[in-house]
Order: sequence, then C-alpha cells, then structure tokens
Amino acid sequence: MLTFDSRENSDASAKFESWRTQNANGFVINFRSVNEMMLHRASCGHFDFNVKVNLAASPKYCSLNRDELQRWARERNVDTLKLCRSCDPLSDFD
Repeated sequence: MLTFDSRENSDASAKFESWRTQNANGFVINFRSVNEMMLHRASCGHFDFNVKVNLAASPKYCSLNRDELQRWARERNVDTLKLCRSCDPLSDFD
C-alpha cells in the first residue's frame, strides 16, 4: 500500500497522479477524516479536473489490492468505508 499526502511530501499530488496513470486497475481510499473515507477505483472520474488541484491535500491510500485497503480501514476501526457510487469499486470488471 502506498500513501500520498501533501502534508508529508510536497510533490505527493504529482506522484499520486502518476500512480493512477500507471495503475488504472488499482484502488484508492480518499481520507478526509476517520469518519469520512471513501473507496474509489484509481480510474475514478472524481480525481479528474480541468484545472490543476492538489489531489493529495486529503491523504490517498492506494493499492492494487482492494482487500488490503478494506483491511487497513477495519484495523483503524472505521465502521463504514463509503463506496463511490460513480466508479463502483466493489464490482468486478472483466
């Protein structure tokens, strides 16, 4: 699992965008607070903007393994990991 957080690394946003490009089949937890985490596919349109934004202003936890991210959230006592309705991260694509 990789973490991209601008508070810890000034180029985290660029690194996150690069990871998304190279790992379009991966998964991302967008961490806004312990009560507000959402699981996305790396290819989710919620991370696409027409203007430059700091995508790592809220930490991003990324993995090619969806179960790893869900386990990580459970270990932090996250009762409900929200699921993005746009990219449907629990569906299995062929």
